[in-house]
Amino acid sequence: MYDYRSVPQEEMNAFKQNEAEFWSKVHANLIKKGKITGWAMLSRVGGLESDPNIYFFIGIGSYENFDSMNENYPKAYEEVMNSLSQDKQKLLKESLKQKKFRIANVLLNRNDNVWSDSPDFNYIVHNYAKANNVTAFLESQTKYFKPFFDQQFKAKNTKQVGWITAAF
Repeated sequence: MYDYRSVPQEEMNAFKQNEAEFWSKVHANLIKKGKITGWAMLSRVGGLESDPNIYFFIGIGSYENFDSMNENYPKAYEEVMNSLSQDKQKLLKESLKQKKFRIANVLLNRNDNVWSDSPDFNYIVHNYAKANNVTAFLESQTKYFKPFFDQQFKAKNTKQVGWITAAF
């Protein structure tokens, strides 16, 4: 799941602090319990001012996890909140009242991927296509591009570390 936000600059420090001090712990709780497979918050570099400036990735992992998100998130929220001191809870609850600034939420089904031996990265690039036949498009991506990127990664001919296809 991709979640796009447009956070005003005057709100950005508080927004990032909430993510670092609280929501990252909620997501770590969910990952530890197998309720999601990953979470990342990224900031836009460059681009238009009108583009979202915060991007979240949440790896859901399974349809079962997706179906139970509305119960898993509140449970993880409470567990993390209850692990904090009363003073910290009070401060956080006030801070978490900040607007969420959400502008879009997209659920994708990842089709195929290939990674280098060292998949550490500092940024991501999304390429979007409006395919007339999504199945044929994804099949051609797997047939032609996956082997190409796999070969490039193994030969260390690129600094790119991953390649993924996905569809709405």
